Amino acid sequence: MKFDPYSYQSMAGLTNYYNSNHWSFLFLTRNDEGKRVIEAAVLSDDYVNQHYGGFFTGAFVGLAAVDYSGYEFRALFDFFEYIRC
Repeated sequence: MKFDPYSYQSMAGLTNYYNSNHWSFLFLTRNDEGKRVIEAAVLSDDYVNQHYGGFFTGAFVGLAAVDYSGYEFRALFDFFEYIRC
């Protein structure tokens, strides 16, 4: 991935979706001091089963780029491969 975010309002990376409450977005961005950082939300079948009684909607994976700053920063993804196990 080629991406040089201007601020914390621009981010790009890999996303996983379980349902509207359980997803993750592993992304590259900048913090308030201008340093690069990686963040992620919680995603786990075990967590969902323990807290919500379990259900499965199917898992999704994707690439995402978001720019809330309005400068229209873009990310270039050269390669993506999904291998089903």
